[in-house]
Amino acid sequence: METGRTADEQATRMKTKGRHSARKAVAAMAVAAALAGGCVAVCFAFWPRERTVQGQIEVLQYAVRTQQSGGVIEVRVKEGDYVEVGDTLLLFKTDDTPMPEDETLELLAATLHPHRTGNRALDRAYGRWQQAKAAEEQAQKAYREVQRQFLRGRVPAQLRDRAFADYKTFQAQAIATKLVYDEMRCHQHSGRSGLKGPQIVAVITKVEGEVSEIMAKKGEQLAPCAPLMTIALLDNLWGTFRLNERQRSYFAEGDTLQVYCRAFGLRIPMRVSTIRPYFGAAAATNAGRGRQKEPRHWKMQLRPVAKFEGLRAGMQLEVPME
Repeated sequence: METGRTADEQATRMKTKGRHSARKAVAAMAVAAALAGGCVAVCFAFWPRERTVQGQIEVLQYAVRTQQSGGVIEVRVKEGDYVEVGDTLLLFKTDDTPMPEDETLELLAATLHPHRTGNRALDRAYGRWQQAKAAEEQAQKAYREVQRQFLRGRVPAQLRDRAFADYKTFQAQAIATKLVYDEMRCHQHSGRSGLKGPQIVAVITKVEGEVSEIMAKKGEQLAPCAPLMTIALLDNLWGTFRLNERQRSYFAEGDTLQVYCRAFGLRIPMRVSTIRPYFGAAAATNAGRGRQKEPRHWKMQLRPVAKFEGLRAGMQLEVPME
């Protein structure tokens, strides 16, 4: 009897141990699951998220063309040069009936050096233009210096704006006097008789900016309306960003953002000017077929709050999503 009772007790103890072991195993599994969940939560919490949007600077480009055909004689600028209204970009000879070379060179000298013409009215117009141009250059230098001081926080914005307004005033005066001089010069040249055949023409820039690309080469023959070069209008630049649906919710038109420019290692205040749907070429084709879909991407443009010297096309930008 005692032997049977002992066996039953052992069996009972074994069952009890088994239940305890099972409970411990379940508890261990629950703890492991909790730890795993905690690890996942921690990983998600500290996983590097996309906190910025990448973009780049774009600049309005002005294409210089000529309405005449001819051969390039000389290119007077190089890529990266800053040109102003009235600067000579290149010289070329028009394709017409040949004329003696010395007469052509004499015409060129009269065109580029009007004080040799002996026309007092034209000389006075040229002198007024040169005076206005010199005043414009001085005002531009003064504005650039004030702009540098403003970026360093040494002068207020009002002083910078006043210097910029003065520069634009002198620039307008220089353009006006240059137009008067050009008109008088054209009248003088139109009065010349027997001046036929090819002429050496100076291509004059009508805008102010930086020469970004030169297509015309010395000795090359030009066709009418052929592009000669492009000039970047540095006063008309912006930052372009492509946004997805999640990124779009962080921005609104009119927002002022601190945009990081990698080239300078600085943050530049820029204002969101436009946010428009961006469908791409495939979406444009579908739109033509009447299958326009809801936009999933947007194009955002930001413009500097104040003029920032040194920005160029292609510079990389980063804007925070906050």
